[in-house]
Amino acid sequence: MKQKMQSRLTNIGRNLYKDNAGKVYIYDKRKNLAYTLDKNNQLKFQLVRCRFIIPITVGFLIYYYLPNYPLSVSIGLICFVLLQFYYHQRFLPELPMTNRFELPAKESMMHKLSNNEASVLVKRIIGAILIGSLFIWNLFEMQISIDDFRMITDWNRTLMLLLSLAMILVTFTSSVMVGTILVQKNRKGNNK
Repeated sequence: MKQKMQSRLTNIGRNLYKDNAGKVYIYDKRKNLAYTLDKNNQLKFQLVRCRFIIPITVGFLIYYYLPNYPLSVSIGLICFVLLQFYYHQRFLPELPMTNRFELPAKESMMHKLSNNEASVLVKRIIGAILIGSLFIWNLFEMQISIDDFRMITDWNRTLMLLLSLAMILVTFTSSVMVGTILVQKNRKGNNK
């Protein structure tokens, strides 16, 4: 059933848009259609929204308990295919479709962040620092020694080290970026 959409859209996530009335739309690029997401379908949507992360997590968990690459990759791929099938063949067709869907102009991430209130930015900074600190703690728990050459040949420890270092870099870089936006916002507020 097609519905008309008449209000201005705001991008709230990947292929997710919200209008002035508070309705949420899922945009399907392949079909150039938008689907209205109502409150009854939001829980299902949260499941299918993670259809890329869930198979990776399932594959890692299976490999953790049964260290068998082909088995973990196969089960992860099967999980991905099933979630994709459910999303495109079952979930989206149940939602009401909209026509006259015009995508809003893209905004940069910095612009989106600068539209947030100062309290939201502070929470983001604190969250990023806490997550980065947990990864630092993880490095200490791994008991890494520079003289330990076995670590180079132990792929699990090496990958965990690289993941921890990458996450530390990402979280602290994001906290600095958000902090910069917060300082700029405060300067603009004081200049007025």
